[in-house]
Amino acid sequence: MVLSRQVAPRGRSVALLVVGAVASLGVLIWAVGSQTGTPVLAGQAAAEQAADDPTKLDHDGRFTGPGEVWPPQPKDATDIVERSDAEIAAEPQAARMAALDAAAPADQAPSEIAANDANVQSAIGEANNLIAAEEIDGTTRMIWYSLSNNQTVDIEVQGGQVTSLVTAAPGTFQPELSDAEKDAAIAVARAHWVAKGDRRIDGLAGFAILAFQPGGAYYDTRMVYVSFHIDEDERPELLTWVDLVSGDVIKSEVER
Repeated sequence: MVLSRQVAPRGRSVALLVVGAVASLGVLIWAVGSQTGTPVLAGQAAAEQAADDPTKLDHDGRFTGPGEVWPPQPKDATDIVERSDAEIAAEPQAARMAALDAAAPADQAPSEIAANDANVQSAIGEANNLIAAEEIDGTTRMIWYSLSNNQTVDIEVQGGQVTSLVTAAPGTFQPELSDAEKDAAIAVARAHWVAKGDRRIDGLAGFAILAFQPGGAYYDTRMVYVSFHIDEDERPELLTWVDLVSGDVIKSEVER
């Protein structure tokens, strides 16, 4: 099994994920971006380019902005989940994971240990994205979102073995979107609008953020809000909600 290679490593102060009543203590960066200025067709998600500056998203009254609650929350949200916009550094996942593997003792590369651990592989399943990786005091921590099992998987590796494995249901905690997830959601959304025959999609850039329910709670699936704009400074024209677990568009709207 080859680990996914998109990461935004979490900072030293991030608490361990805990399933159940204390899961709301987990912190989350609201990841905004994954945009392209060049039209692409379905299946060409690789052409979507990432842009992770959340201040560039036109919130259009649907979300709070930089001068309000931050990271963005749905307007009129009543079930706010505690999040942080400072805990995760912007660093390419492939480079981060390669650095952690290279720094590990011989035959103790964290990615290989995870790949060879049956419990980890069962938890993350065949379809998964590695979201974050960090090393603190000899312990490597990795966080995935498993699309196969619809859950967050948080592991620790130390001394050549997996020492901790914790999972969280989607309704209790979800990490930020990886670049791969953003690209996949934009590709599904773009194909949806192409199939509907909306010719505007050819000239619009796609943006993806983690979606929340109207009250601010997590969805019970990996839901992504994808909007299409002429450029990053313009209002959205096409709105799409993509379920990455099922691969379906759940809802779509033409902005009026």
